[in-house]
Amino acid sequence: MRNGADFAAIAPNAGTTSFAGTHNHYLGTSSFSGSNVNTLIQTVVEHSPAKGLALYINYADKTTFTTAVGATYFKSPSNPNFIYHASDESVAKLDIEADPENQLVGWAYDIPVYTKPWAIANFIVCLATDGVQKPLAFRQRKQTALQGLRISSEIPNLPLVAKEIEAEFGIGAYGRQYGAILDTKNSSYTAPTIS
Repeated sequence: MRNGADFAAIAPNAGTTSFAGTHNHYLGTSSFSGSNVNTLIQTVVEHSPAKGLALYINYADKTTFTTAVGATYFKSPSNPNFIYHASDESVAKLDIEADPENQLVGWAYDIPVYTKPWAIANFIVCLATDGVQKPLAFRQRKQTALQGLRISSEIPNLPLVAKEIEAEFGIGAYGRQYGAILDTKNSSYTAPTIS
């Protein structure tokens, strides 16, 4: 899926398909600010009751993101290494999830913000994961024989038999009304180079 109008049918090959229309869920800005984050959220929220709304960023963008949103609209979580009690006593606990690329960063405009290893630097993803339909779809070939794991080659030389298996699949946008992406380095969305 590229740019286009709302509620278009899922495309068989989203990598080269574009939808007609001017409303776009691929946003860009060359002067990143907190208002851009709010626009990103509103782009998703305007379509339906957005349940399970969350923002996803790359760990390298954590400081840039929190600074841009600012103290008024960004709230950090309390220290994850302590358990707070009603009596205002705190007890240290073991931090077993110290992975910086997979953690809750805080809340921007009351929406949780997470770092994820799949998030690309300088891009922010907003997804509503509890909508009527999911924002992403598992894609595979239409032919049943080409779905799932299958043997692609076999060398039956005895006493050693070698088999190679493969599977072709992808993840693509399904309900674009449940997601939007913000490119924070370009005035218009530019597809990232993934290496």
